[in-house]
Amino acid sequence: MNLPKTDREAVTILLTALADSGCKFDTVADEFDIVPVDSVAAAVDSVMAVDNACVNVTTPQGENGWLYFVLGNDPEEVLCDHTQNMSQYVDPICDSWWDM
Repeated sequence: MNLPKTDREAVTILLTALADSGCKFDTVADEFDIVPVDSVAAAVDSVMAVDNACVNVTTPQGENGWLYFVLGNDPEEVLCDHTQNMSQYVDPICDSWWDM
């Protein structure tokens, strides 16, 4: 997989992979607001509107999880943290970026 060239591209790649795997987006939270979202586009737009945000996710198994994004570093570093149950979705992508 190619390295993302922008933060938006990295966030979009990661959230699209989750959606394609059957995950649902619930909210995007920043330090001031909690925004309900129901699509990749809405979640990406909400993350990109702030400096850092937490995307709350429901897995296909009904488990809750989250992804924490911080913008402004290299795009492959945009995902800063996540719950362990998100690893199966995001680690293969992020690991491929680090292997380049």
